[in-house]
Amino acid sequence: MTDLQAYFEKHKEPGDGDEGETCRCSVILTDGLKLPCVVLKPAAPRVASVITRLEDERAGNGIIRVPGDAYIAAVAAFTALDSQISPHQIAEVRPSPYAIPWDLMNRVEGETLMGWTAWVFEMTDGALFPYATSFSCEFFGLPEGYTFADVAQVHSGFYVNAKGGLSRVLDDVDSYWAAYEAGTVPRPFENRPYFICYYDADLAG
Repeated sequence: MTDLQAYFEKHKEPGDGDEGETCRCSVILTDGLKLPCVVLKPAAPRVASVITRLEDERAGNGIIRVPGDAYIAAVAAFTALDSQISPHQIAEVRPSPYAIPWDLMNRVEGETLMGWTAWVFEMTDGALFPYATSFSCEFFGLPEGYTFADVAQVHSGFYVNAKGGLSRVLDDVDSYWAAYEAGTVPRPFENRPYFICYYDADLAG
């Protein structure tokens, strides 16, 4: 068992979709570069999923709707869009400070609006910090001087208004978006980009 696989087995979490369990972490590459947001995954479920999807697209039964060849679009999506790193490039793996614990994330009560989830973390000292995401929930920014262990309450569907208090998004959606776009309310911490590493890619077959 490799060090990456051992770390994955110790820290793995339930995954979304059909690609199995995942593990959120940070890594140090062999040249010393630190990547704070990385998701470890086993390769086999991904390989099986891609094969099925590509076979469906080639047979005309896929879900991609684009002008031109949907099969080529599917190949491009699976090979050229993800930000991936090789397991051979990783020298060390550590916990990521930007991974919200799933038991805390599960306290966020689903989408606030279609394709948008907003909530506020209230810290043990009473400070309020807005968060939001349109899709990804793997990693988020952190206010300086805090960790996610400092969260005391989760206010789902709320944001921090211009006066520094709590307001419910659904009470006035238009005003919320106007304030968000104008920057007249505190900007929420949104999902951070991350890399994927298939830790056992050499063993996928």
